[in-house]
Amino acid sequence: MANKIYLTMGALVERRNGFDADEVARTVPRLQDEGAIDGCEFMFIRTYYDSGVALAERLVSEGCLFPTFHTDKDIGADLADGGVALSEGDGATAAEKRRTALDKFRYNCETACEAGSMRLVLHLWGGLSSDRAIEFNASALPEILDIADEYSLRVMVENVPSVVTDPLTNLKKIAEYFGRCGVVFDTRFATCHENAKETLSDPDVARAIEHVHICDYRGGLKEFKCLRPVYHPGEGKCDYDLIFGMLKERGYGGSFTLESQGITGEEPKIDLPRIEKSLEFIRSNFS
Repeated sequence: MANKIYLTMGALVERRNGFDADEVARTVPRLQDEGAIDGCEFMFIRTYYDSGVALAERLVSEGCLFPTFHTDKDIGADLADGGVALSEGDGATAAEKRRTALDKFRYNCETACEAGSMRLVLHLWGGLSSDRAIEFNASALPEILDIADEYSLRVMVENVPSVVTDPLTNLKKIAEYFGRCGVVFDTRFATCHENAKETLSDPDVARAIEHVHICDYRGGLKEFKCLRPVYHPGEGKCDYDLIFGMLKERGYGGSFTLESQGITGEEPKIDLPRIEKSLEFIRSNFS
C-alpha cells in the first residue's frame, strides 16, 4: 500500500491509564516492526509544555517514528477566545490570547522537530468559542505558517467541529493559503456535520487534503456531546464506502491516522487486537 498508515499516540496515552507514555514505547515499535503501521502521530497535550521536547527525544530513542505531529488543540481555542474578546471590544485580551497561541505553537514546533516530524496537524479554531470569530483565527494563519517555515514544518489545518457554520465553510475562508498549508480530513468531524460528501467534492478543499483521520461517530448533526468516545471504524455512522470511494476517485496519495480509542473496556488496558483490526480495515479498504 503506497499510502502510509499511522496510529495516534492518543490511542495509547489518555486519562484512564494515567497518560502513560511508556505505553507508546511498548506498543509503537512493535506495530512498526510487524508492518501494521508506518509510524505514530505524536499527540501534544497541555501537560507537555516544558517536558514535550524531552519526551519526544526519549520516545524516538526507543524506536518510535513520528512522521506526523498533532499540535496542542488549545492553540485554536486560544485564538478563538481572542477573536471573541476582540468582537466584544477587548483588544488587550485579544492580543494576549493571540500571543499565547503563537508561543504555544512555537514550542509545539520545537517538540515536533525533536520527534523527527515533518508535518503538523493544526486546530485553527476550537473550544467553546469555536468559529464565532473565524476571521480572527484566519488572520493568525500567515504568522503560524511563517513560524512553521522556520522549523521546515508543513502545516495541515483540520476540519474541526464548528458552532456557527461548519468546517468546510471555514476551510474555504483560508483557501488562499492552500499550497503553503494542507488540509486534514477527519471522518468523525465530517460525519458530525453531515458534509463528508460535500467536503470531498469541493474542488479547492478536496485538492488540499493531505492527511485523513480515521475513527467513527454515532451522534446526529452537530451533536457535539457524541464526539466522544472515539469509536473504531464500523462502530458508527461514517460512510466509509463513500469516503474511501471518493478519495480513490481523485487518486488520493496522502496518509491516514487511526484515531480510535485504545482502551475499549472497563479496565485501563490497551485493546491491541482491536487497534490492529482497525488498522487492517484501513489497509484492506484503501489498497
